[in-house]
Amino acid sequence: MNKQLRKIGMISILLLSLAIVSPHGVLAQEFPTKPVTLIVPFGPGGESDLIGRALSSVAVDHLGQPLIIQLKPGGLGIIGTDLVAKAAPDGYTLLSAGDGWNTSLPAIEGRSKGPDDMEAVCRLSYNASVMCTHPNSPFKTFKELMAYIKANPGKVLTGLGGPYSPGQMVWVKLMKSTGISIRMVSFDGAGQSLLALLGGNTDVGAATPQMMLPHIKSKKLIPLVYFDKERSQDFPEVPTLMEEGFNMTIIQWRGITAPKGTPQPVIQKLGMAFKKITEDESLKALMQKTGLSLNYLGPDEFAKFWRADYESTKELKSLFKK
Repeated sequence: MNKQLRKIGMISILLLSLAIVSPHGVLAQEFPTKPVTLIVPFGPGGESDLIGRALSSVAVDHLGQPLIIQLKPGGLGIIGTDLVAKAAPDGYTLLSAGDGWNTSLPAIEGRSKGPDDMEAVCRLSYNASVMCTHPNSPFKTFKELMAYIKANPGKVLTGLGGPYSPGQMVWVKLMKSTGISIRMVSFDGAGQSLLALLGGNTDVGAATPQMMLPHIKSKKLIPLVYFDKERSQDFPEVPTLMEEGFNMTIIQWRGITAPKGTPQPVIQKLGMAFKKITEDESLKALMQKTGLSLNYLGPDEFAKFWRADYESTKELKSLFKK
């Protein structure tokens, strides 16, 4: 009898344990069982597109399933962001996130999706930008550019890679602090903005060194100023904004986010998979060849970073009041 009771007790404990296992835990153990889609909310040629395609080249080895890249441009990143935000929170639809459409737009205008609306998976990159001009422009240094703008108010046209891009953040601050006037036109992604600059349709533009460097080396663009605290190793002769007398740095980031409510075990598993992807030697070689750089933060660290970036950007809201 005692043996039977003990046996019944053990079976009861086993059944109880199975009953209280989190369905999210089971989901995470099985995840992923099909390809994962990464939505890039801009057109081809920009940094988000290049990083996404580089990640997809090795993703299957570490994620266990292919990473499918889908370009969904439009609305300054809002259209693609909304598609992901409304997707099933199961980890199979992710967003190529960035500071413009996932920090600045929600923080300053209350549009798009920020850290309150989506789950942080990982940060992929953290870069400063470089401002460049076309060789045919009447200025060849940042000092010459500023002097030209003062002498020709409203004449210089700059292309922006999207909402609150590094270039726009710089020019809004410069216009507020110096009283200068410059015209700005926004393109649907950094790739389109760069094409306009290369074609001589705009006078100045800013993007990451990775995008600008090939054109700087080929003399198709002239670098004017760098937006970080220290000079870039890629073009050490180019001064920083601080060296030019302006106490500011402008940084942009790219990352991966998921729909709100995606189970944390799935988020953590995705975060670990992307960590392994960014450490892949094949990916590192590809990044070096394309000039792209990665700077990984996991889900928890990225969530804190994103929140801090969002809150600090909200403090700049008054600069954009018309």
